[in-house]
Amino acid sequence: MQILEPNLVFIEQKKIIKKFTSLLLIFFILISSICAKVSAEELTKITVATFDNPEDITSISIGSSVTSISSNAFVCMVNLRSIEVSENNSNYASYSGCLYDKDLTTLLCVPSALKSTYIPESVVSIGPYALKGVSTNMKKTIKSIVEAQADSTSSNENVKGATRLLGDGETVESLVKSPHFEHTQDGIKWENSDGELVTADNALMKSLAIVLDENTDSSMLVSDELEAMYDALVENYELLDSSTSKNGDFAYASALSLLSRKMGDSYDFASAFAYMGACLGYKSKVVTGFIEDDDGIVKNHAYAEIYISDTAYIFDPAYEIESGENCYKLSSDGNRSRTATYTIILE
Repeated sequence: MQILEPNLVFIEQKKIIKKFTSLLLIFFILISSICAKVSAEELTKITVATFDNPEDITSISIGSSVTSISSNAFVCMVNLRSIEVSENNSNYASYSGCLYDKDLTTLLCVPSALKSTYIPESVVSIGPYALKGVSTNMKKTIKSIVEAQADSTSSNENVKGATRLLGDGETVESLVKSPHFEHTQDGIKWENSDGELVTADNALMKSLAIVLDENTDSSMLVSDELEAMYDALVENYELLDSSTSKNGDFAYASALSLLSRKMGDSYDFASAFAYMGACLGYKSKVVTGFIEDDDGIVKNHAYAEIYISDTAYIFDPAYEIESGENCYKLSSDGNRSRTATYTIILE
């Protein structure tokens, strides 16, 4: 019979415990990796509520059938390290672990736990929440890269470091001289004509700040912020059928009414979006007049006119809701006739 000395017994027990602990650790790693990898091969839509326990997900595979991914779909996946998209997907693509649109021009998501990535030279814009949860240094680097690439393709310039990014056709002169909202660490602040950052001080400005905060973030180009706020109106607000015309100083009350009630007529939608454009620093107007629908019926109507690099574009969220036609950034009045314009002025 072999007799082990006390210290040898302790060593043997320690080896067994260490071996058991190693096996247990490997088991948990395997289980975690299985649970952390999810597949979206059979889905057509991905939203923030699609997956249970999103904080446990480290990688996700997106199949060819996915046609819609909400901008905040991955904000709760704090341990996400990789996104892979099927090459057969006609709407989205992945590159170096990140999510992009199919053309690799818009960065849609950088996983929160991703430590490094390569940004394709074709990328010129950043989507809402794309950099949510990303480290500060990585966020600054990505924003500066995309900004530089946008500069090289459309001769854009950066305003206020990486905070105020210009979109296609925008210039410093067309925006920075106007008071506007800014994303700050303390939330949305109003930069007045003196360059001071202050808190919105009236009901309408507070409502606009809420819409901006809910639908945009500091990584977005100004043009992308404008489009995001337009989409918010079209998707989340109800159009009321009204043939009553409005004139005079109606824009403030109409905009506030729409944002408060989440419903209104074309005058309310036009006013609200004109104020949205103005709060981003654009020269904005409310245009009133008439519109002729597909049945030849002419009725009172209003829409917004926003100037981008001194060129006026038509934005008509009310008619887009009514007709289903794209009415974002139109270059002509089309079936609209104008009788009056009202310029939005913010101090």
